[in-house]
Amino acid sequence: MVMFVDGGGSRARHPRAGLGHIETSGPIGRFSFLDGVPELSGWAPVVAIVSGPSFAGHASLAGFSDFLISTPGSAIGMGGPPMVEASLGHRLKANELAGSEMHEVAGGIDLLVADERDAIAAARRFLSYYREDDASAKETNLGANLDNIVRDTDDRYDVHEIIHALTDPGSVFELRPQFARSLITALARIDGKTIGIMANQPLVDDGVIDQNAATKISRFVELCNTYEYPMLSLIDTPGCISRWQLKGQDPGVDPLLTRWHARPLIAHQQRTVPLISVQLRRGRGLGAALMTGVSSTRGVPALRLGWPTVEIGHRDGFSAVVDHNAFDDIVAPGETRHRIERMLRLFKRKLDRPQKKHRIDSW
Repeated sequence: MVMFVDGGGSRARHPRAGLGHIETSGPIGRFSFLDGVPELSGWAPVVAIVSGPSFAGHASLAGFSDFLISTPGSAIGMGGPPMVEASLGHRLKANELAGSEMHEVAGGIDLLVADERDAIAAARRFLSYYREDDASAKETNLGANLDNIVRDTDDRYDVHEIIHALTDPGSVFELRPQFARSLITALARIDGKTIGIMANQPLVDDGVIDQNAATKISRFVELCNTYEYPMLSLIDTPGCISRWQLKGQDPGVDPLLTRWHARPLIAHQQRTVPLISVQLRRGRGLGAALMTGVSSTRGVPALRLGWPTVEIGHRDGFSAVVDHNAFDDIVAPGETRHRIERMLRLFKRKLDRPQKKHRIDSW
């Protein structure tokens, strides 16, 4: 389902206004869009497009979606400018109050595009990954130009280069690109098969995982799990970081850390789709676990690969394989795509499940 959700909410003249009901809901009982649309989560893809002001109930519809697209100058919020002025005395334009440019950075939308035409194209592209795999995609990058991207030093690199080298040409579709930029989440295809990719980005904050990145991981895992996309995790992170900076408090103590670090772990534990992990270099602290799930659970990666540049404490990847069984294999960067392709051929596109109840978190 694709929704265009510009508007200001319920009509004030309706006798049930203020109770979350649209005008047509009165004669048919208590059912409203607040009941129906959320029920679709986990059953059918829901896409929302906002290309103007979207407040109150319309913003709720946007929030119910699996994939939210917006355009510059539009706004999404629970109370519009008239309500804010009446209650607080502040005169603000809609985009000053809740502009989509703000939501793009804060994670409130999945994608900001130039105009409504581009929004429709983005919705079509997002839904195209949900269809059966693209059997016509035979052209491959063959893992080109991978050998010299990651070095066994602390040099930074752009993980986008690795993502594009591992996937079919033109198939990468990044979600939430401006939110939690130390982590990349994208839909793509490898050998024509849809796959969800998440990767640490060393160019931004050295690839650390903070609260926003943890939120981005968990929501993306839920999305792939619901849509039954196998996953690929590219790992190079120094671990988690706390941004707790309340004056006078220990900066190393984050009162929310015990909560937000658990969200990806829970999502991985509930994940039923297979995941392939490739550790490019570092996976310190809880970083690798948040990218793959805890190895002792059923969320263990179906295939765990490492590159020769991998670090496990003070050990190199080859020693980690021999002494700790940390990886299934250490592979040359140029061989990685071939190994992933072989594994993907073993996965069924749709899982046999008596009833589908996976929902996707609204955040």
